[in-house]
Amino acid sequence: MQLRSEEKQNPGYSCLLGKQVAACNLLTKQVTAGNLLTKQVSAFKLLSNKGASCNLLAEQVAGFSLLGEQVSGCYLLGEQVAGCYLLTEQVAACQLLAKKVTGCYLLTEQVAACQLLAKQVTGCYLLGQQFTGCNLLAEQFAGCNLIGEQVAGCKLPGKQVAGCKLLSKQVAGCKLLGKQVAGCKLLGKQVAGCKLLGEQVLASKLLYGGANRWRAAGHHADRCVQELVGQVSPMSTDLLN
Repeated sequence: MQLRSEEKQNPGYSCLLGKQVAACNLLTKQVTAGNLLTKQVSAFKLLSNKGASCNLLAEQVAGFSLLGEQVSGCYLLGEQVAGCYLLTEQVAACQLLAKKVTGCYLLTEQVAACQLLAKQVTGCYLLGQQFTGCNLLAEQFAGCNLIGEQVAGCKLPGKQVAGCKLLSKQVAGCKLLGKQVAGCKLLGKQVAGCKLLGEQVLASKLLYGGANRWRAAGHHADRCVQELVGQVSPMSTDLLN
């Protein structure tokens, strides 16, 4: 079957092989003639006195020598056919190796994309912890509003002096709160980066839609982004108040 496939791919090769087979058939006939020639050599001893028959026999002997050379060529042809079968198997193995090399390059690119996605998911977890700190900051703002009420109450008689000292400590805490507000603005920029991360996760899900682990990672990142955005909304309202 491999030989037929080779004949389809190379018609010239098939034609050459057909000629060689025809030559081999002719060689078989010549071998038969050689056997007859052997018998004629035996008869030559009886026909030694007949010169015309001797000349014909000499020509047949020369033809028999040529026949020996053709037999050697037939053996060489057999070796070439065997080499052709081996070459066909090597070509098939080479094509399979080329496909494996191509798959290896693609796998390397997918591993690099997976590592980048893992770093982005880790950053998303860190952002969630920062949102937790932002909720604590909102509680401190509520305490700052209470400080404002206490400042108004500080104008009352001297019984509230002790409360006013406590108010001074709370004012110092309010200054610290101002620094935390600056950190909250930085957190807002990180929220914008998280939205960009959500788009990257969506693109990664489209790229690796056939793999369950990528879909699971994408769903987890979506939930994380939704929770973070939900936490930012009430905090922003408190800041405006």
